Amino acid sequence: MLRNTFQLFCAALAAAPALVMAADGDTSFPKVGELDVVFPRNDTYAVVSPFPVIFGFQRSNALLRFGTYLEWQVSCPLVMSGIGFFRGDETRGPTQIPYYYVNESRATGKDVYKEDFHLWRGESKQCTLSWKFEFGIDCKRYDNGTFESRVGYYPEQSGSVNFTLAFDGKLPHDAIAGYEGCPVPALAVEVQKNLTGCPEINGAGLVDTKPCDLDVKSVASSLAAAVAAPTITLTEAPGSTTTSRSSTTRTTSGSRTSTTSATGSGTSNNNDNQGSRYGAYGSTVAILWCALIGVFSFLVFI
Repeated sequence: MLRNTFQLFCAALAAAPALVMAADGDTSFPKVGELDVVFPRNDTYAVVSPFPVIFGFQRSNALLRFGTYLEWQVSCPLVMSGIGFFRGDETRGPTQIPYYYVNESRATGKDVYKEDFHLWRGESKQCTLSWKFEFGIDCKRYDNGTFESRVGYYPEQSGSVNFTLAFDGKLPHDAIAGYEGCPVPALAVEVQKNLTGCPEINGAGLVDTKPCDLDVKSVASSLAAAVAAPTITLTEAPGSTTTSRSSTTRTTSGSRTSTTSATGSGTSNNNDNQGSRYGAYGSTVAILWCALIGVFSFLVFI
């Protein structure tokens, strides 16, 4: 279950003031807005909870000034899950500069109040971050100058990123702080015109993505600071069973280890058991023999 949502405007940079001022007056169209998956990428990460999820918007005022919707879901069967919903026109502040949306997923616990990876088995898990994006409303312009607003007409766009959780994987915070390379491209949409707050788009408006234009490295430290610190870090399987019925449980939020064991003996000495049976048999025979002698003597003397 999600606990925190961070919406980070990367405006606190040295060159940001001029960029922000340009954004406020920039209403030119057509304009291409792009959505990229910053984290996770197709890599192997440590088993931690909460686990960050980051999306980046390039030329974000082409997307976030309208009623756009971003839905995402993290699926790591039985061990971790997360789901989120983001509405573009609810953002605040300048939207020409890159905009980063930061959220998180959590370990699956025995109940909603406990996150413990208790169903983890094996050394690694294959996981998926899936996403859906759409414009809630778009407009069609006619030759006579009028236009029609259309709800639910824009075709929903979707995609996914696969990643791995493993005990020897990179810590998400470190992977973000030392970000190298490009994010994973999601989509790029060309908005032809802003018709009084309603976007005019030709079809899906999809154009080629340019994920490397999103300079994540320059704001990596800010993004790393925005993600929640892990409360659980799993470094080995949470439980094991041996033939002596001994089990070990690791408290993943620290270095404490609690060991419980239930050992016992269920075997017996077969020779001792047989000796006991033979001894009881011999005693019974002796008693019967004495009884017969007594009866015989009584009959003789009579």
